[in-house]
Order: sequence, then structure tokens, then C-alpha cells
Amino acid sequence: MDKFWLDARDCLGAEANEIVVGPAAFPLLAGKLVPYGELTQNAPAPSATDRVIIHKGEIGSIPARWLAAAIAGMEPIFANEVFVVYGKKQQPCSGVAQSDHFQSFLGFLEAEPPADEIPLPKAHDDTVGVERKLAFMHFFKAGGTSAHMAMASGLPPGETCQIRADITMPETTVAGNILKLAPHRFVSGHFNIALARRLRDEFHFALVTQFREPTARVASAYNFLRAHSQERHPFFQSSRPSDRYFAELIIAAQSMPPGEFFASPVCMGSPFFNNHYLQCLSNARSPAGEMMTFDDRLSEAIENLGMFSAIGSIDAVEEMVNVARRWMRLPELTEIPRYKVTKDEMAGHEWLQPVDYLYKADDISEFIAPLVEFDVAIHSKASEIRSDCDFRGFSVT
Repeated sequence: MDKFWLDARDCLGAEANEIVVGPAAFPLLAGKLVPYGELTQNAPAPSATDRVIIHKGEIGSIPARWLAAAIAGMEPIFANEVFVVYGKKQQPCSGVAQSDHFQSFLGFLEAEPPADEIPLPKAHDDTVGVERKLAFMHFFKAGGTSAHMAMASGLPPGETCQIRADITMPETTVAGNILKLAPHRFVSGHFNIALARRLRDEFHFALVTQFREPTARVASAYNFLRAHSQERHPFFQSSRPSDRYFAELIIAAQSMPPGEFFASPVCMGSPFFNNHYLQCLSNARSPAGEMMTFDDRLSEAIENLGMFSAIGSIDAVEEMVNVARRWMRLPELTEIPRYKVTKDEMAGHEWLQPVDYLYKADDISEFIAPLVEFDVAIHSKASEIRSDCDFRGFSVT
């Protein structure tokens, strides 16, 4: 048996009473081995599984839904050229999530997805007893925190999942986030369109989203960055590239006046500021791999609005929330708290601090205008779709 197999075995650290899923030939030292071949007929409950040994060459033998559910509560504890091992307990050889071997595994999922032999119910299936799964695409500073908390109210923690993903995430990160989100009933986050599409098409989530007038959204985002404490915010201690990038945005927002900040390269290059809706709702590259201009992406973004079962507005968040709750067969709410960049968010985030002045959209609209040219068109179309559909229920396409 070669070194790759032996290294995985030595790192595993399974105990006698643990359930381990892996290749039939894996030389397990302790615990009960469940081969991939038994997962279609006699699979252990995902929550009862202690370790999952994924052989990259045999991943097509593992049911996708079972794998997603099993590793949702685990962390990667080992990765090499052949194997990725997930476990519930941290091991001495843990901390591999940023390793090249693990990142290549996430990319490998794109080319060789796990098997899934049983069709999933459609998200808009009205059959009594069929679980309805909902994904809320949360635009940055468009009221998503208020909406998420209200939509999720009353759901057990294990049925919800929220991610704060980089909307320009590469396909490898999309694959990793799919595994985090798929097992849950209600999910939300700063998705890009690739992630939203996979949730809808592969795991049959209904999609909803909520818009905010573009200039007001950008002004709110600017105030939000200005309220961050550089001493306390975890981004300033992180080595992750996406966290470091956001830290750069915070520094720029706090060190520059509005006109200078909105014209700066760090702001103009930010998908959170520069036509955010366009960048979330369209692909940066064509199917042939060519970079797309914003002009080229506008029609795609508007077309992709048709993917959403319901489109809401921050000005009517109560309506949006209760549409979603009715869909998930949850009781409607009569009162929905609103969380703002001032005292509400500061109460929930120890790294936020008061600012001297909160800019209103009208104060800085002339500086913001170049950053919302395409978002204005998308917002207008979204408002038109919203007014044309029966917002008391889903208009599923």
C-alpha cells in the first residue's frame, strides 16, 4: 500500500466505536468502516458518521446529498494528493482548509461531482409533507440582515445556514460553499449567480432576493465601513485574501473624504460598490472564457432576475419576509425588527463604533453616480417584475 494511503490512515485517529465512511480497501486501524458501495442501501445517518474519507478518484460513488449532509458538521482534518478526510473532532493534523491539496479537491468537485441517484423534490412542489427549501440571495447593505433573522425565526439552528462569501468567489469556493449550504432548509448569504444557480438547479432551493435603491445602498455601505474599528475587527488579524481586501476597503473609507473614496481604485474595483447588483447577477467571463464588459453583462443580469421565485424591497421587508415564511410553511410575523448601521448593529458587533456623521444618499449622490449606472437599470427591472407578480405567493418560473 502506497504512502498516500498510509499517511491518511495515520492521521485519521478513529476510535473503536466510531463510524467511518471510506473506500472498501482502506486500512482502517479502528472503528467501523462503511464502504461507499453501502451508501445507497444501508447508509449511516449523516449525523451519526464520525469520519468521511474521500478518495478523489472514487468521489463519483458517493451520493451528493448524503456527503453534503455528513460533512456539514465536520471540518477537513487531512488532505493529500489522493485523499481528503473530514472529521467531527479536531486532530493534530487539522487546519488543512487552506492547503493546496484541499483547495484542489474543491476544484475537483466541479469536474467530478458526487453521485446522486435519487431525484430531489422540486422547490415549488406543493405536495403536503414535501420539505420546501429556500435560499435568500443577500445583497450587501440591502437590508439582508433584518430579512434573514426574521425569515429564520423559529427554525432550529441545524436547519439554517448563513455565509458571508466573496461574491467574486472562484469555482472552487462555490463548490465548498455548496457542501456547507445544501443540507439545510433555509440558507442565505452574499451569493454570486453561479452559487445561486447551483442551489436552485442541483439542490432545488427556491430563490428569493431583496433590492434597495442603488444610491442609498452605496451610501449605507460607505457609512458601514466608516463605523468599523481597525483595532477590534477580525479582518485586520486575518491572513485570508478576501478578509485583507475588505480591511483595505475599511482603511480607504476611513482615511478619504467621500469624493476621493468613490473615485479611488480600491472602491472602483470593489464588487461591493461598483455596480454590485450587476456583479452578483452576471458572470465575469463568457462561456468561452473571455472577460465580459459591464455593457455585455447587463442583459445577462436582467435575464437572471427570472431565476428568482420572489423579489422584495427593503422598503417592504415585512412583505418579503412573510412571503418567504409562507413558502416554508412557517407562521407569519406581525413585527419585524430592522437592524441599522447605528446602535442596532453596534450591539451585535463588538468591532463597530460610532461615527461623527452618517452621510445621506443625497449628500454624496454625485460621487456615487458612476458606481450605479448599471445597477439603476437592474433595480428598475426588478421593481417592475415585483409589481407585476402576485407578491402574496411565489411566481415560480
